[in-house]
Amino acid sequence: IDRKIGKPLTYILHDNKNDPYQMKNIASDNMPLVNKLITEELIPWLEHSGDVWRPTEVSAKAVNAYI
Repeated sequence: IDRKIGKPLTYILHDNKNDPYQMKNIASDNMPLVNKLITEELIPWLEHSGDVWRPTEVSAKAVNAYI
Protein backbone atom coordinates (compact mmCIF):
# COMPACT_ATOMS: atom_id res chain seq x y z
CA ILE A 1 0.00 0.00 0.00
CA ASP A 2 1.51 3.27 -1.11
CA ARG A 3 0.72 6.32 1.02
CA LYS A 4 1.45 9.64 -0.63
CA ILE A 5 0.55 12.87 1.10
CA GLY A 6 -2.67 14.31 -0.27
CA LYS A 7 -3.18 11.40 -2.71
CA PRO A 8 -5.57 8.45 -2.47
CA LEU A 9 -4.12 5.13 -1.36
CA THR A 10 -2.76 2.93 -4.11
CA TYR A 11 -2.23 -0.79 -3.84
CA ILE A 12 0.85 -2.39 -5.31
CA LEU A 13 1.33 -6.15 -5.68
CA HIS A 14 4.17 -7.81 -7.51
CA ASP A 15 4.67 -11.39 -8.67
CA ASN A 16 8.25 -11.82 -7.47
CA LYS A 17 8.57 -15.26 -9.05
CA ASN A 18 7.53 -14.27 -12.58
CA ASP A 19 8.50 -10.59 -12.35
CA PRO A 20 11.60 -10.41 -10.10
CA TYR A 21 12.31 -6.80 -11.12
CA GLN A 22 8.79 -5.78 -10.06
CA MET A 23 7.93 -4.04 -13.29
CA LYS A 24 4.19 -4.88 -13.35
CA ASN A 25 1.68 -4.00 -10.66
CA ILE A 26 -0.68 -6.99 -10.69
CA ALA A 27 -3.04 -5.25 -8.24
CA SER A 28 -4.15 -2.90 -11.01
CA ASP A 29 -5.46 -5.88 -13.01
CA ASN A 30 -8.19 -6.68 -10.47
CA MET A 31 -8.70 -3.77 -8.10
CA PRO A 32 -12.15 -4.90 -6.83
CA LEU A 33 -10.62 -8.19 -5.64
CA VAL A 34 -7.67 -6.38 -4.04
CA ASN A 35 -10.01 -4.01 -2.18
CA LYS A 36 -12.11 -6.95 -1.01
CA LEU A 37 -9.07 -8.88 0.25
CA ILE A 38 -7.74 -5.85 2.10
CA THR A 39 -11.03 -5.07 3.83
CA GLU A 40 -12.04 -8.69 4.53
CA GLU A 41 -8.65 -10.31 5.19
CA LEU A 42 -5.82 -7.85 5.83
CA ILE A 43 -7.51 -5.33 8.12
CA PRO A 44 -9.13 -7.99 10.35
CA TRP A 45 -5.78 -9.81 10.59
CA LEU A 46 -3.99 -6.59 11.54
CA GLU A 47 -6.59 -5.95 14.23
CA HIS A 48 -6.43 -9.55 15.52
CA SER A 49 -2.64 -9.52 15.70
CA GLY A 50 -2.52 -6.12 17.42
CA ASP A 51 -0.65 -4.49 14.54
CA VAL A 52 -1.36 -0.77 14.69
CA TRP A 53 -0.51 -0.17 11.03
CA ARG A 54 -3.58 0.55 8.94
CA PRO A 55 -4.01 1.29 5.24
CA THR A 56 -5.16 4.89 5.71
CA GLU A 57 -4.48 8.04 3.81
CA VAL A 58 -2.01 10.48 5.33
CA SER A 59 -2.95 14.14 5.19
CA ALA A 60 -0.39 16.89 4.78
CA LYS A 61 -1.65 18.35 8.08
CA ALA A 62 -0.85 15.11 9.91
CA VAL A 63 2.64 14.98 8.46
CA ASN A 64 3.34 18.62 9.29
CA ALA A 65 2.41 17.93 12.92
CA TYR A 66 5.50 15.71 13.17
CA ILE A 67 7.90 18.09 11.44
